[in-house]
Amino acid sequence: MKKLHLIATRVNSKPNYSEGAVPPLGILAIASYAKQHRDDLEIKIDDCAFFEVDRIKREIENYDADFIGFSSTALDYCNAFKLAKYIKENWPLKKTILGGPYATFLQNDNIKYFDYIVKGAGEKSLLSILEEPNEKIISEPISPYEFSILNYGLLGVLIDNYSDNYIKQILVPEGTEDVKAIYTHKGCNWRNKIGGCLFCSISKIKEVEYRTPKSLWEEISIYKKQFGTNFIHDVGEDITSDTEWLEVFVAKRPKGLGDIRFSVYARANGINKRMIELFSKLGISQVHLGIESGSNKMLRKLIKGTTREQNEKAINLLTDAKIRTYSSFVLGAPFENRGTLEKTYSLIEKIVELGQTDFINAYILTPLPGSKAFEMLAEKYPKIKKEIPNSTKLQRLWIKEFTDIDYFYLKEFIEKISAFSKIKSKAFSWEFREDE
Repeated sequence: MKKLHLIATRVNSKPNYSEGAVPPLGILAIASYAKQHRDDLEIKIDDCAFFEVDRIKREIENYDADFIGFSSTALDYCNAFKLAKYIKENWPLKKTILGGPYATFLQNDNIKYFDYIVKGAGEKSLLSILEEPNEKIISEPISPYEFSILNYGLLGVLIDNYSDNYIKQILVPEGTEDVKAIYTHKGCNWRNKIGGCLFCSISKIKEVEYRTPKSLWEEISIYKKQFGTNFIHDVGEDITSDTEWLEVFVAKRPKGLGDIRFSVYARANGINKRMIELFSKLGISQVHLGIESGSNKMLRKLIKGTTREQNEKAINLLTDAKIRTYSSFVLGAPFENRGTLEKTYSLIEKIVELGQTDFINAYILTPLPGSKAFEMLAEKYPKIKKEIPNSTKLQRLWIKEFTDIDYFYLKEFIEKISAFSKIKSKAFSWEFREDE
């Protein structure tokens, strides 16, 4: 019996329950796929959203796995790196694995504590790693995607934490008993068309693939029977990208799942009257919108593919349908200045006045590895390609080189949005913490 320990590193190095509202679906999907194909595999999943680093270290020692895997983004890679170093210094024979978005686009040499690097999808790669191949870099095509039914039981004692945190942090419909996160699809049509937004760190992952409505409803039915689930958080990037698929999904809803409500992500320019009808029929109560800016000039610089007018129209349509909105903003587009920031602020005022917004999330553009913004910054600072990403450093360099505002003024502006939102809409603003 082989033992596999999968660890979700997070942006914050200390427990942060705001990061623990949604489980690490990438890790859960890989674990679910592995259990389907290997009867001789024991799996443990840990999440740094809930445990101090010392607790994670104790779990590593006590579980004594043969393979220890990390799924990492650019923002939390430093935490995965530190844990892998700790493992190799204490148990050099244990095999360490790095996967996730950052591993796929890894450009630096800071990988000496990892035995295997998984580039692309990880389901099949993990199975091959269990056979201990000689190759260090394991590449797997990013598409077609593997869509395994998520085995939430693999989360063990953590399973209830996610649903409880989601319900505490987000204004879910009254009567919500259990929340489960799923993928209805993977990929983004906008990214597939032109390579995505300026700040998108997975710009090379372009294919879009939807799951079959039948398999989705089967999965949701399982969650309802096992956990009493009646709210689904879809982490797919844009539910509006295939109207025909959504029409079939709505039409195929089983009679016994009529009480299920949904939270989804969408692009504003995909929301129209027909989409609102489908949202209402499906029971979508929350829509997450990446609005990014109130300035059309900034939206063009961000390569967003939307306009302020489209954003306002989408918000109005959702408000009229009594669907709550969660709006996010990216501040610090090329040539951002005080005037463009005021346009964003005026749009936020309009959104909040409508009364259907529960959440406003504003943060500074971070040029992450894999994004067009990172490549722009790397032209001026080539060394960043060889460094472990430091979000604060990247933000400061970006603001200095590409905007007409001061970094600290931008932080103050975020606080201004935050204070306004807390009073008017029970929303809050978020930005990355200083790296240790």
